[in-house]
Amino acid sequence: MPGHEADFRNVKQMEISLSERKAAFVWYDLMTTDTVAAEKFYREVVGWGAADSGLPDRQYILLSMGETMVAGLMPIPVDAAGRRRCGWDTSGWRMWTSTRRR
Repeated sequence: MPGHEADFRNVKQMEISLSERKAAFVWYDLMTTDTVAAEKFYREVVGWGAADSGLPDRQYILLSMGETMVAGLMPIPVDAAGRRRCGWDTSGWRMWTSTRRR
């Protein structure tokens, strides 16, 4: 949404914070065919904020609870056809986990 670009000044700190977690869910992405309806739902029902990520090559909305970014929202990629086995061609939540560093 124009005028609601995300503030990336603290991205490095967020990366450090996420990397310190071991074997934990660290990020969530919602891929859907209707990002407008999904954004509206999570704003109105859950109370999350939403801000355009500012990525120049794709639509990606950062969802937040207060000042804390909690998830991303994006349309299903156009090149997802044929990747059904991985679940990338259907609407739903994807969860990302950290792994231990050695």
